[in-house]
Amino acid sequence: QQPVSFVPTTASQSVTSADASCSSRSLPCLSEGRLKALSECWVLAGSLWGEATLVFAAGQADHEMEDVREQVRVLVQGLLHSEPSIAAAAAESLFDLGVRGGYASEVATHNRMEIGQTDGVFEGFAHLVTSGTDEGQGWACAALAQIAFDNTTNCISVVRTPGMLSGLRRVMERSSKDSKAAAALAVNNISAFSEQASAIIVQADVLNINRASASSLAHLLPFLSLAQCQAIEQGRQKNGAYKSWEDIERVDHTIDKTQLEQLRSSRRPNLVLTDEPGLLDALKILCRAEHTDARTDAVGAVNHISRCDQARPILIAHNIVYDALAPALMAKYEGNEELDAIVARATMAMANIMAHPTNVTVSDSSNGNLDCGATASRPSGHGAFYAGGAAAEVALEGGVEASSFACLQMAAAAPGV
Repeated sequence: QQPVSFVPTTASQSVTSADASCSSRSLPCLSEGRLKALSECWVLAGSLWGEATLVFAAGQADHEMEDVREQVRVLVQGLLHSEPSIAAAAAESLFDLGVRGGYASEVATHNRMEIGQTDGVFEGFAHLVTSGTDEGQGWACAALAQIAFDNTTNCISVVRTPGMLSGLRRVMERSSKDSKAAAALAVNNISAFSEQASAIIVQADVLNINRASASSLAHLLPFLSLAQCQAIEQGRQKNGAYKSWEDIERVDHTIDKTQLEQLRSSRRPNLVLTDEPGLLDALKILCRAEHTDARTDAVGAVNHISRCDQARPILIAHNIVYDALAPALMAKYEGNEELDAIVARATMAMANIMAHPTNVTVSDSSNGNLDCGATASRPSGHGAFYAGGAAAEVALEGGVEASSFACLQMAAAAPGV
């Protein structure tokens, strides 16, 4: 079976929380033709897919899993299969599990938890996003978007997986328009449900534990002793780079479960295992894209990221308003529905940036990522914030034309942003 392009539907559904709205685009249920294609993939895979128990509901194109945990384990193995169509089918099935019964359903919520807890799942997705066909990349990104939905642990696991951000950036820059849209949706959902993930997405205040010295770790991680930090450094020098957090525990048996969890959840700094590119430049490009799905979710991702204290200085340093939000607002739209979504999300992003006048400086760190300092450099004035507040009110309550103009007023009122 020849690989085909990833083509999602354009239907969308918004889920609103107190401080964010998260777009989750629903892909179509499996058609009879697609089920046949998947069956052919399972035959090609032989014993691997033979481990799974599949139960097809009478008269329905979608299928039910009799044993979700076992099925997920088999599907995760499928992500690494050498046959591209099988790897894509595995990602598609994991996507299907993540939306079973609706995004907020108890079944889908449980499935997302099971998927996230399966060994190797995020490494499998990173492999497919990086090395898969366009079809595989598209389904991998679509599955990541659903696995991240309303699951903070999964969100952080995604962005901390070695190679994941590099792969997502490659998809956002080079793949088909539909795969780009799926990648934008994944970043949108991940940033919507985890501020820490938002910081890592733009590489704010990150520290690669495979490059940090023992003295740096001891200074920045007070929950570890100097001896433990030295053991971490020595273990890396002896055995090579750590590929998982469990590797650290195996090297130094004095690190207990609590400390290991503190390593995983460290916010200042955000600990990572590899140097990865930030996704902000790729998001800026998609904010100016002609493809409406990618553009809408890219602006949504910027909105969610703007809620993160660590990430806002990075947005400011990258001129996010002028380079991304303003072009999205000035783009041509066939109807008002997408424009309304763009206006709402861009308005919230601008309001988040302008409503937090804490002065910051942004400088290059030794590993090429941007770190946040604490000295004053951002120009601001009461006039700018008053103007921005008035424009925000117009943008949120006015019509489409008034909203677009008001957002651009906010941009003009925020010098240097």
